[in-house]
Amino acid sequence: MRLLIAATAFLMAAHASSSTFAREPLNFNGLVIGEPSSPAAVESLDGMKCAPAVAQMVLCKGHTLIAGRGGNAHIVIADGILARVSVGFPPAAFNNIVDGLTGKLGKPTSDTRATVENRMGGTFENRTVAWRDGRGNLLRVSRYGISIDEGSYMLVTLSDLERFGDGNK
Repeated sequence: MRLLIAATAFLMAAHASSSTFAREPLNFNGLVIGEPSSPAAVESLDGMKCAPAVAQMVLCKGHTLIAGRGGNAHIVIADGILARVSVGFPPAAFNNIVDGLTGKLGKPTSDTRATVENRMGGTFENRTVAWRDGRGNLLRVSRYGISIDEGSYMLVTLSDLERFGDGNK
């Protein structure tokens, strides 16, 4: 619960205070958020499979690589636009992912630290970094996502973020 509260507070702060932008389009393995995409484009990534979901949405799932480590990915195409990418990854890969993204995108828009607690009462420092592009799209990477066993990489359009939230509910 505390992790969810911290993530929500971070997301609101990042949305309100972003003044610098990523120096190139936010993308996942060449798929640019907020741009036209197709199931075939997503399935060209090793391990991804797509299927129609609801209305004009396609959900793609699979095991893919992020920073050389395997991760479980969920990609949403809505009305032919890449709307959301979320990938769970081993927390040990967090620094490699952030270093790679910082080299590519520049300094993060925000970089926060918060203490999270697991069910047993153990506490851990969670670091979350985020980049925004000029259209308000968000790329957020957290050492810990919904649990301390999995990191969180989320790439989302501003409109999808406003419509559905940050995906940590």
